[in-house]
Amino acid sequence: MLLAPGVYEVRGTLRLAADGIVLAGAGMDADPGQNTILRRTGTSTEPVVLAGGRAAGKPFAAEVRGTRSDIVTPRVTVGSSSFEVADASKFRVGDAVLVVQPSTEAWIKSVNAGDAFPDRAAGRTAVWKPGEIDIRYHRYITAVEGNRLTLDAPVFDHLDRARAQSYVAKFNDTGTVRHVGVENLFIDVETESATSENHAADCIRFQQSENCWVRRVTARHFWHSGVQFGGGSTRATVESCRALEPRGIATGGRFYNFGTAGAQLVLFRDCLATKARHAFICNGASLDSGIVFLACVSEGAIASSEGHRRWSQGVLFDNFIARKPDTKIVLGLYNRGRYGTAHGWGLAHSVAWRCAAGGARICVQRPPHAQNYAIGCSGDVSGEGPFKAPAGHIEGVNKTGLDPASLYLAQLNERLSRQ
Repeated sequence: MLLAPGVYEVRGTLRLAADGIVLAGAGMDADPGQNTILRRTGTSTEPVVLAGGRAAGKPFAAEVRGTRSDIVTPRVTVGSSSFEVADASKFRVGDAVLVVQPSTEAWIKSVNAGDAFPDRAAGRTAVWKPGEIDIRYHRYITAVEGNRLTLDAPVFDHLDRARAQSYVAKFNDTGTVRHVGVENLFIDVETESATSENHAADCIRFQQSENCWVRRVTARHFWHSGVQFGGGSTRATVESCRALEPRGIATGGRFYNFGTAGAQLVLFRDCLATKARHAFICNGASLDSGIVFLACVSEGAIASSEGHRRWSQGVLFDNFIARKPDTKIVLGLYNRGRYGTAHGWGLAHSVAWRCAAGGARICVQRPPHAQNYAIGCSGDVSGEGPFKAPAGHIEGVNKTGLDPASLYLAQLNERLSRQ
C-alpha cells in the first residue's frame, strides 16, 4: 500500500496481519507536501500500526508435540551453532526448531538468583524462580550429520548439562506473519498534554513475525515505544528511523523509544531516540537475544539504554552515541538488582563496542558464569553501577584506532565472504 504525500488521520489501529504487506509513504519528515503523515487521533492507547500474528501465548513456546530430543553434548559454549542430540532422526534440514534451556533450580542457584534480592521493607518481594526464566532460541537446521545438528545462528549462552538439561524441539510456527514492512512515514500522535497518556502507547509494534522491517519512519509523541519488536518476532531490521519526544509520565514502563520484548535476531541501525528513559532497550528477559544496536544515537535520555531484566543475552551496542544525557549511567550491561520485578542481571554475554558516553557513564559488569564487554569505548567506562558486581571485561577506554571500527559490520562481511 503506497500512500501519497499528505496527512491521513488514523483513529484506530492499522493492522498488517498477512504475509507480504508493505505500508509505505513518500517520506519521514513533517512537511505534508513532500511526506506522508499518519496523524493518530482519539484517546485509544492501542498501537497506530500493529503488524504480525495474534501472538497468543508465550513467545517461542509452541513446540510440536513428540519432537523433543535432549542435547547430549555436555557443555555447548556460547557462540556454538552445532551440538549432538539424543535422536536426530526427528529433524530435517530446514526445520524450524526451538533450542530450550529450562531455568532449573540448579541454574537459578548458579547465577545467584540473578543477584535480584528482595527488599521487603520497600515492598519489593519478587525473586527469580525456576521455570520463569527459560532460555529459548528460534533457529533453523542447516545440517544433520548422525546425531549432530547444525543451526543457522549460534546460541548466546552456555548450555551446561550440569545446570540444566537442554533440548531441541520442532517449532510450530502457525500464525507467524512474514515479509511485512513499514517505511517512509511520519507517525504523529495527538496528545492532550505533555503528561497525558490518553493516546497511543506504541507507534509501531510487531509481534509473531519473521523477516520484517521498518525503515525511514519517524514516530513522535507515543508514551511507550516508537518501534517495538516482540511477541515472538525474529529476524528483523529497523533502519534509519527516529523515535522522538515521548509524551506521558516519565516513570517505569514508559519512554522505551526503540526496543524488543520477546524478540530475537533484530538489527536496529542508524536510529535516533530523543527524550527517552530507556532509548534502546531489550525488555523481553531471557527470551531476548541476538539484538544489535548499530550506530544508534540517544539524545537527552533520562535513563540508560540497556538490557532491562532477567538475563537477555548476546546483545551488541556498536558505535552507540549518547548526546546531552540527563542521567548518570547512559548505557548499562549490568545488574539491576531488585529494581522492578526483580530485574537482576539485565544482560549476559553482551558487548559495548566503540560506544561514546557523552559525559555520562557506560557501566559494564560481569554476571555469574558469563561475561560482558566494553571495547574501545570513550568517556567514563567502569563496573560502578547501582548494585555491586565485578567489573566486566573493559579495555581500550578513550583510545582511538579500534580495528575493526564496527564489530557487527566486520562479522557481517566475514559471513558474506563465506557464502
